[in-house]
Amino acid sequence: MKHGADAEQTQSLALYFDFAMPECYFAYRLAAEYARAKGMRIEFFPVLLGARGNASGRREPLDRKSLQRRCEEFAVSRRLGRFQFNSSFPFSSLIMMRGAAAAITLGIADQYVGAVFRGAWEERREIERGEEFAAALRGGGIAPEIISGHLSTPQTRHDLIASTQRFREIGASCLPAIYVAGSLVEGFARLSAAFPVCTA
Repeated sequence: MKHGADAEQTQSLALYFDFAMPECYFAYRLAAEYARAKGMRIEFFPVLLGARGNASGRREPLDRKSLQRRCEEFAVSRRLGRFQFNSSFPFSSLIMMRGAAAAITLGIADQYVGAVFRGAWEERREIERGEEFAAALRGGGIAPEIISGHLSTPQTRHDLIASTQRFREIGASCLPAIYVAGSLVEGFARLSAAFPVCTA
């Protein structure tokens, strides 16, 4: 995996994320639009912060209703029409995040990350449930057994821990975090200023 300055040198954008956060879905959508426009690749880095309430750089945690309203307003303002707030929020993303680490090793990270974000924040799947997780993967053209066979391996666990540690090493403190053009953009509030308007 390449991070930080290494990602910049190879004309790629580094995205640090957690599937359980709607803010990270927005970061993914905006980063994907930016990367396509600039002809860049996205390097994906799953991060397990644990303390969900402070993850996105808010001064204090938002209750579910307030967070949903904020996200829906952001989706409208940025023309992200496919966004739907997941009724099963908050949910655990551990298995999905292990899957992301495995997908990176397997060379299908872009396909996997898109499938899971769509399943969670566009299709409103109960993504914690095994059958719903599998359905989201199939919807993205991924055979679930390709991922499931790697979820509990020592290598996958190590890679997820290493990705989370790297998030700390680059000086990031909240999610989503994006390293692009020599700069670190972190937190939901900075997304609008950092990226141009995206279309659905």
